[in-house]
Amino acid sequence: MTNNQYVLLAGSKINAGDFLINHRAKELLTYLRPDRNLIELDAWLPISDEQLEEINKSKALILIGGPSVQYDMYPGVYPLRKNLNDINVPIIMLGTGIKPVTGNWITTHKYNLSDNTLILLNKINNNNYQSGVRDYHTLSLLFNKGFKNIVMSGCPALYSLEHIDKKLEFNREIKNITFSAGVNFEKSPLSFKQMKEVILFLKDNFRQAYLTVCFHHSIDRDVYMKTHNARKSFLESNLKFVNWLKSFNINYKDISGSFEKLNNQYKNSDFHIGYRLHAHLYMCSVSRPTVLIAEDGRGVASQPVTSSIVLNSHTGITNKYLRKMGGLFDKYRVNKYLLRDLSNVFEYEKKNNFSSIYLTRKAIDFHYQTMKQLIERLP
Repeated sequence: MTNNQYVLLAGSKINAGDFLINHRAKELLTYLRPDRNLIELDAWLPISDEQLEEINKSKALILIGGPSVQYDMYPGVYPLRKNLNDINVPIIMLGTGIKPVTGNWITTHKYNLSDNTLILLNKINNNNYQSGVRDYHTLSLLFNKGFKNIVMSGCPALYSLEHIDKKLEFNREIKNITFSAGVNFEKSPLSFKQMKEVILFLKDNFRQAYLTVCFHHSIDRDVYMKTHNARKSFLESNLKFVNWLKSFNINYKDISGSFEKLNNQYKNSDFHIGYRLHAHLYMCSVSRPTVLIAEDGRGVASQPVTSSIVLNSHTGITNKYLRKMGGLFDKYRVNKYLLRDLSNVFEYEKKNNFSSIYLTRKAIDFHYQTMKQLIERLP
């Protein structure tokens, strides 16, 4: 007997951005497919026999967002079942994407996928229903691999239903600024230095505004270390960063672990700047000014989808031999022009009434039609 339900494989562990993706995906599905109930499972855990029975009574198994199209997508990102044929309902992607180091288009021709991952993608591609990916880079990669039953739907995080096709209303006087902390600084002293320079730049140039630095991963030692695949080195880097913020009397907040904490912070922000893609996508979705400093290809790939302001934090990957010869064990060559770029962006946007967000609104409204059609056509 088939139930009128979808089973969702969601990736929300502790990262606030993952909770945003899942929240928005469920909102879209509830709104566009009120005839279906939703059951959510943890994507990073294998599917038990009991869960398999529930899945096979459903209309579809849906993979929700995130950078899951990786070399080891199956079984690394999605353990699923040892035998994929155990799953006898359509498997559908909803806003998933690749995780490239850079956003160079050539990546879409050279991105490697394991044999097991190709088996999963074949199973997804060969059902009667389209899947949606979050950017054109992912679309190109999958097309190049021969998977054509795909559309560019955008990430679910882009779609705030109350803002679709609505007139823009936002505060042009910047009183509250949120800065989203990156992740690459864990292994890159130069990236750490850059991030601190950006924060001090904001502090100096927006002296009348209330600045908050936000952590999308938990900075609570007990909470973070209980998370699946927690890295102690990442936690220690964040705590070191917290001490630096305290030394400059800069406000900071942990918004990890829920959509509500992320939403409460960014909905009250007049302007966002930072390194977290989903902070940027949230602000785009609610038509607020935002500048993303892209740490990797995910952010770069988002720009053609959102028509938003995306700056590169790095200009390339340093050759390992040169790193050793120079005595700098740093993976990245940072963008030495970043502060100048930011200054130019702020000056231009202020003079032109934050014109970029108008184009972003139109882009999101346009891509929403693809997402809407995709969901309406689900089984």
